[in-house]
Amino acid sequence: MSITEEEIDCVYQTGTNWSGTNGGLLVGVCINQRPDLFGCALAHVGVMDMLRFHKFAIDYGCSNKEEEFHWLVKYSALHNVQRPWEQYPNQSIQYPSTMLLTADHDDRVVPLHSLELLAVSPILLTF
Repeated sequence: MSITEEEIDCVYQTGTNWSGTNGGLLVGVCINQRPDLFGCALAHVGVMDMLRFHKFAIDYGCSNKEEEFHWLVKYSALHNVQRPWEQYPNQSIQYPSTMLLTADHDDRVVPLHSLELLAVSPILLTF
């Protein structure tokens, strides 16, 4: 995940931040794939359930199609959370402190994305 390491350098140097929807998706993917790179994370109105998002928009593909399902599930934040009670050989996962922000009037990403992620995650905050 060298792109993430380059992105982190860019954030520190320029003050850039990732915004909502796609930015929230990026935050969810990054903290699942490389939680060790982050001290904290803020996911704003993120698309966290990639397997059901096609019911609201077709931007990313459709999980009902087998080929698309296989690549969507790899970066669906909801489906890649590693919970403490699950066994992962040779791997101790420590997620960064994470805040999920959602909006009840968002016309593209319903609050259920953040709420589902909160329900399956070890320790997250939502507002």
